[in-house]
Amino acid sequence: VAAACSCSHMTGSAMYGEATIVMRGKVVSTSLQTNPGLGDELGTEIVRAKVATLEVFKGRQVESLVVVGGTNYRNPVCTLPLVAGGEYVFVLGKDMVASHCNSWFADAPDRQEEVKTFRRLKAQAK
Repeated sequence: VAAACSCSHMTGSAMYGEATIVMRGKVVSTSLQTNPGLGDELGTEIVRAKVATLEVFKGRQVESLVVVGGTNYRNPVCTLPLVAGGEYVFVLGKDMVASHCNSWFADAPDRQEEVKTFRRLKAQAK
């Protein structure tokens, strides 16, 4: 979780290389649960978001998966609000924890270069 909570301004290709899964998806449901020990920086509760896969850049193609978000909204680095209906780009490690460092709204204008890089890297991997 520490990695998800420290923004190291990596390039798109470095983010891609270190990630377990890189995808674009839509949050279809969320639930609030007690934090099972993922780190205090996330808050005492976590948001478990079921995400429908729209496009996979790296990792297994699945219909949906669960992404974890924190509830400590006073910590804007660690905590990315996962909102039902929202479309996001996720660059996640094995812990599947989303933060402002590794995830963003899919239509964020300042993050489109990373998305182009992910598509190029996916094409090169074939």
